[in-house]
Amino acid sequence: AGIEGEKKDAFYLSAPENYHYLNQSGCVADKTINDAEAFKEVITAMEVMQFTTEEVRDVLRLLAGILHLGNIEFITAGGAQVSFKTALNRSAELLGLDSTQLTEALTQRSMILRG
Repeated sequence: AGIEGEKKDAFYLSAPENYHYLNQSGCVADKTINDAEAFKEVITAMEVMQFTTEEVRDVLRLLAGILHLGNIEFITAGGAQVSFKTALNRSAELLGLDSTQLTEALTQRSMILRG
């Protein structure tokens, strides 16, 4: 909501209501909160704490990747499969992961047996 322009495009971000993690309450906007100003305050706080430009970008990439992870849907017929590849591919790219390996990590069950 507070991020704009090139950064918004670079992280494949759109309106907050398009993200599963953000729209669970049914309220993605609050007229008493200025999202753009709050975002600037967070960025300023990171700069005060001497985050480099690259570190700020990495934090934003991580958060955007997590938002996109929340939009991945799974189909369980015949084993787990990812049904929404765009969200998976965007998550993988933003998190610096291989999309095939991410798919496997999210759909493969593993068990640790003692003994």
